[in-house]
Amino acid sequence: MRGNSATMKGIRNKAVLRSTMMRLTVLTAAVSAGSQIAKASATTQLSMLETPLQALQASLSGPVALAIGVIAIAITGGMLIFGGEISDFGKRMAYVVLVLGILLSANTLVTGLFTQSTAVIF
Repeated sequence: MRGNSATMKGIRNKAVLRSTMMRLTVLTAAVSAGSQIAKASATTQLSMLETPLQALQASLSGPVALAIGVIAIAITGGMLIFGGEISDFGKRMAYVVLVLGILLSANTLVTGLFTQSTAVIF
């Protein structure tokens, strides 16, 4: 009887193993299909955002942005130097405008300074 019982357990273990392997195969296929769908969806969403982001980049790196940045630096610098009694909030807002002016103009200045034509001179 023992031999028969061991054989039955072996058969049951093989059946459980087959069932588990089938479930893993189906789960792997479902995850793979889901990732392909998500990848296609993400690619579509990213391509929809590319055009507005490129337009924003172009507007923030042109000559108009440089002019706005330089004007903002000059006005806020003068305000901080010659402003007299400005409230703490006013000073903080002036610093924010000053930093934004530096950020706007820095992109254009660095791009203009370090292009390939000027790199040859150095």
